[in-house]
Amino acid sequence: MLRRIGMLAAAIGLLTLGMSGVATAAPGDTTCTTETTGWVLESPGKGWTQVDERTVTDSEATDDSYTEWVNSGDVVTTEENTPPGEDTDTVRWNFVGETEEEVVTEGQHYSYTGGPIEGEPSTLPPSDDWQANTAQEPHTAGGGVPASNPDGSPYVEGDSGLHYTSAGSSGLADWFYFQPEVTDTDFLWQKQVREFVPGRDAVTHQEFKFASETCVTEPDEPTPPTEPKQPELPATGGGATGILALIGSAMIASGGFLYRKFAL
Repeated sequence: MLRRIGMLAAAIGLLTLGMSGVATAAPGDTTCTTETTGWVLESPGKGWTQVDERTVTDSEATDDSYTEWVNSGDVVTTEENTPPGEDTDTVRWNFVGETEEEVVTEGQHYSYTGGPIEGEPSTLPPSDDWQANTAQEPHTAGGGVPASNPDGSPYVEGDSGLHYTSAGSSGLADWFYFQPEVTDTDFLWQKQVREFVPGRDAVTHQEFKFASETCVTEPDEPTPPTEPKQPELPATGGGATGILALIGSAMIASGGFLYRKFAL
């Protein structure tokens, strides 16, 4: 009998301990969770709210520019050291050199055939009053007399133009004329072109982030059923019967969980 009473007391203690350790949520508690997208181009749908925005650059803006210069066509030749055309923003003439010097007319020395005269000749070669000499400058060759320019200054051998030598003491002069050789040099030009490239604005697009909040409310706890009222036990004396009565009363006070088993 005492052993049975001890087992009942232990069961009551375990029941009391288990009931005190159960966690209960307050009725009506609401728990919310928020889900956020990454960067997207549009909303995922209904229930999503925009929370952020950014501008993404697909291509940077550029300024006006030009392509590199490139050769166009063959080299062009000019007789003067001037380009064959005007330079523009997209066309230019690049000097690339010149041709070798070419002798067009050989140098020639002339003698006046009108004899010694006073003053300068009225004509210049080529004409009937002048003859072509086989030597370009015969004045000093073989002990000849040095020549002078029309203004009386010394004539430099090889200079072009009119000059004379004194005809003794007569006051007259023998006139000569030297035509230097005529050469030709051509100048070479290369046409170059390039293209204009207009600038452009930057190309961008917008990206967004969206968020959606979901809330869950805990339901209220159901009302537990009402236990029928147990009849009160009559007062008992001491001894084992009195102890069992006290245990039964404790069970009734704890909710009546073990009442039936005790009665058995």
